[in-house]
Amino acid sequence: MRVVILRHGTTELNKQGMIQGSSVDPDLSEEGRAYAEKAAKNFDLVNLMQFMLVL
Repeated sequence: MRVVILRHGTTELNKQGMIQGSSVDPDLSEEGRAYAEKAAKNFDLVNLMQFMLVL
């Protein structure tokens, strides 16, 4: 079994120390986008989506 844990990407609001909830949906910062792109390269997204649908 393989366990994958990903943290949400960094946003500009994170850098400002602001707490975010369901009412705010900020864009990822440049750093956050870079992390997301790096993570995507390390996963077979088709298999990951199939796993998520089973849950």
